[in-house]
Amino acid sequence: MKFIIRDDDLNYFTKPADIEKWYAGIFSRGISVAFAAIPFIKPSSDVLCGAPSEPDIEYPISGNRELVDYVKNNKNIEILQHGCIHVTEDGVFEYRKHERLFEDTKRGKEELESAFERKISIFVPPHDALSNYGIKAIESQNLNVIRGLGSANFIFRFEYAVAIVKMILHRLAFPNKSEMPAYPFTLDYGKHKESYAVRLGEERLDYLLRSLRYANSKRGNFIVTNHFIVTTSKEMENLNALIDEARRLGFEFGRADDLFHE
Repeated sequence: MKFIIRDDDLNYFTKPADIEKWYAGIFSRGISVAFAAIPFIKPSSDVLCGAPSEPDIEYPISGNRELVDYVKNNKNIEILQHGCIHVTEDGVFEYRKHERLFEDTKRGKEELESAFERKISIFVPPHDALSNYGIKAIESQNLNVIRGLGSANFIFRFEYAVAIVKMILHRLAFPNKSEMPAYPFTLDYGKHKESYAVRLGEERLDYLLRSLRYANSKRGNFIVTNHFIVTTSKEMENLNALIDEARRLGFEFGRADDLFHE
């Protein structure tokens, strides 16, 4: 059983002090955090990041040398790919689009690998939203996926049929979707694998603890998603409560990449 912390929206405008403010105590406990990083942030990106309103240009994460050096020197930080520019166009989330994603996935991955000098193997879609075209773009770069409570996609492939049956049975076990925990196992879709996460929240501790205990009852994994850019002290209290309960239950505090190489 693995307990994984995922935190979204690391980008060019992130300051190491922002990370330390919320995660210094967790790092001091020897617990890793998987930061989903936006390769190229823009003023039009749908993320609160402090980018100027004009002009609408891309800021590559490699341009923030203070952040890059901090990440490279912190053994408890893992880097995942979070889209390419995190822009919603005409109401369509970035990886629900049906164009340009093959090129954007490739250049985004190359930017992160060049900046942090490490292999990128996991993709987190902005807003946890993926079209089938987006999935194929991710597969073209040999990336696995971490996203929301489960998959709603179907591609005509044997592995998809098997995985979707498992997902349907999981959903049927929780008629009230608001009480459904994330599917607690990594699923193989043939050309990529996926794992699933619940979101942190101020008023969600009871749900989060039930989800954690459900994963424990299945001897599965538990991933919790945070956004430190907009997190609160109450949310971090909830995260630490989850960590304490996970430790009591015997979860291993691992790295996200471990989910795909068991």
